[in-house]
Amino acid sequence: MLLENSCFEGSGIYMTENAFLTDKYWLEMTPNVIRRYCNMPHAKENKDWWVMAIVGGFGLHLSSLEVCQQRWDAKILLVKEEGDSSQVNQA
Repeated sequence: MLLENSCFEGSGIYMTENAFLTDKYWLEMTPNVIRRYCNMPHAKENKDWWVMAIVGGFGLHLSSLEVCQQRWDAKILLVKEEGDSSQVNQA
């Protein structure tokens, strides 16, 4: 259904009890995110290149060693913005 509605392959919907990202879902979605990044044309054609992923200042983004290790192994460098600054950084 997601692909039929113009979403990228690897996109997903992760429902939590309170609509707040949890460790469980951050870890569960990581393989799909990695696959999506690694299948982008430039990354796919240049497997020795690193991809930079900028994440919001939410603490969970860098709190899981397992998630960070999976992304590092896939040559995805996570860069975290300052907390409560996304409205400025996205402007």
